[in-house]
Amino acid sequence: MSHSSVYVVSGIFGFVSVLAQVVVLTRLLPAGEYGDFAVLLLYSGFVALVAGLGVAQGTIISAFSGGDEEGMVEEEAQHKPVTDNRGVLTTGVLVTLINGTVLTALSYALVGPLGDLLLDDRHHGSAIVWATAFGGLAPAWRMASAIPRFERRPRTYLVMAVGNHVTGIAGAAWLVVAGHGVTGVAAGMALSRLFWILVGLGNSRHRFRRTFQLKHARAVFKRGLPYAGLVLSFFFSRNVELFVLSHYVHVEKVASYQVAARLALIPGFALSATLMAWGPLARGPIRAALEKQDRMRLARSRLVLYYLMLAIWIVVAGALLGDVLVQIAPAEYADAARILPLLLLASALHAGLILIFRMAMIPRGIQRLRTWALVSVVIMVGGSLLIVPRYGSIGAAALNAAVPLLGVSLMFFFAQRGKNPLIISGRQVLGILLVAGACVGAGELAHLLPGAAEVPAELALVLAFPVLLLATNVFPRREARQLLSHLRPSRARSGSVRRQDLCRELGALPPADIELLEALLRRDEPVRAVADRLETTEDDVCRQFVKVLRTVSGTGAPGPADAKIGRTMVVRTVTTKRDQRAYMLAQDSRIPPLDLDRLMQAIQHLRRLRPRAWAAARRSAREEASSELIVPAA
Repeated sequence: MSHSSVYVVSGIFGFVSVLAQVVVLTRLLPAGEYGDFAVLLLYSGFVALVAGLGVAQGTIISAFSGGDEEGMVEEEAQHKPVTDNRGVLTTGVLVTLINGTVLTALSYALVGPLGDLLLDDRHHGSAIVWATAFGGLAPAWRMASAIPRFERRPRTYLVMAVGNHVTGIAGAAWLVVAGHGVTGVAAGMALSRLFWILVGLGNSRHRFRRTFQLKHARAVFKRGLPYAGLVLSFFFSRNVELFVLSHYVHVEKVASYQVAARLALIPGFALSATLMAWGPLARGPIRAALEKQDRMRLARSRLVLYYLMLAIWIVVAGALLGDVLVQIAPAEYADAARILPLLLLASALHAGLILIFRMAMIPRGIQRLRTWALVSVVIMVGGSLLIVPRYGSIGAAALNAAVPLLGVSLMFFFAQRGKNPLIISGRQVLGILLVAGACVGAGELAHLLPGAAEVPAELALVLAFPVLLLATNVFPRREARQLLSHLRPSRARSGSVRRQDLCRELGALPPADIELLEALLRRDEPVRAVADRLETTEDDVCRQFVKVLRTVSGTGAPGPADAKIGRTMVVRTVTTKRDQRAYMLAQDSRIPPLDLDRLMQAIQHLRRLRPRAWAAARRSAREEASSELIVPAA
């Protein structure tokens, strides 16, 4: 749970940083320039897609044994496992950096036409080049930040994510104050991203080697190609209305739309944090434990249900407190309150579509998702050209919500028609919607209250939403208590192994056991070499290795499969491959999956101990042994 909580914190901080960006930039930039920034941000997102198209996704899938992706069984079955993991990752990062550099150079050469296309103005050439650089660096940043996440170093990931947000906002603000306007914003964000890419690559340098091989580049592109059409389709379906809007309304209206769109990102951050925590943890022994207890479908269903309640609560809050939320920006952006609920709903639905696809066992799910992605592009492009010129911002926001609502409905229908439907009752979904409708309806009546009482009343209605779900038993109170108990820090720590505890227990071991751990985990000696030196068998070495691990981590009692566990777990490999091996190992009925997970955590912590920690443990063991040899005087 501590692993997941780090990603929850990173999601929360990501949204806070978006709010901070809105607060700072709307006050430092004129509304017109902030509208131009909205279009440049959209353009940089497109550049990011092109720079990493196929390659970024293919590299993550190859280097991290599937990454976060599920549902691509048809395509993945055609590919051989990667043997040169470090070479593949190095080549993938270099290819995306080369692509970004080429795109930035092209934007410099075509700055005039790009200015006319994007901003109807050729005087923002520098801003366009910096925005291209910012987008071109995105795939490399994605891979650099993914490494600590898949290696189960969530705190390192958190430091990188927070640092990137903070320095990006600070750099942009400093350059705007220095008089560089929207160009300074793009430059500050690009330079911050470049800095943290270098930090991330340096921190994970053990995952790279000096190489660049065309065969690896072709392999990762081929592996990521099935995602290319899907990613491009969803990008256009989610963003085409803003591009059309920028050509039919005044730039100040675009700026207000951008403020509302940035405030509406919170459901996306919630989904991102959920999937980042779920991906690495649901492929090792934890997954085996859920499957053995026949609880995997229940876990997926509960994740969807909890997201549904949270997302609707967010939409309710936006509908009731929209006027208050948009006050983080200056008064000229007040129009954002009118479209904020629709954009919150749109963001929640887009995220919900992905979550249902990932968590539900949809028959022919990937084909249906691709079909819907293409259909949604056609609907959004045609609808934007018909609706946006006539209805402006409100029409764009309504269209942005209506299209994914249809997609979510279709995906949920297909999921429930399959062999393993989500365990979510229609009564619960209807109850959540009715409670939300009641809160929003009461909020309309709150407008009749005196000015000083209106906001407190609306806030009370927002807080009443979860209370009403419990009072009406739409969310069973017993289940709520169980969920809260799992979120308590004391319970969260009970299933994990802490490095401080390991160091203390390590010092209490006999010197011979410390030497065994050092030989296998620190010096990576082969089991055969250790067995020959101790004049015993390899199985005996593996049993003793696991016995010592159980002692230092406080994990169960020795079992009949300890030799098998030791032989599998002692081999150093990348985290994702180790998770795969552990998942296969946990299929053995003699091996409790949760015990195996604790042993894996102990191995991971012991491998990362600094030399001085091992030296302290050896010194403590010698002192303990010496004290036992002292014979009391007669």
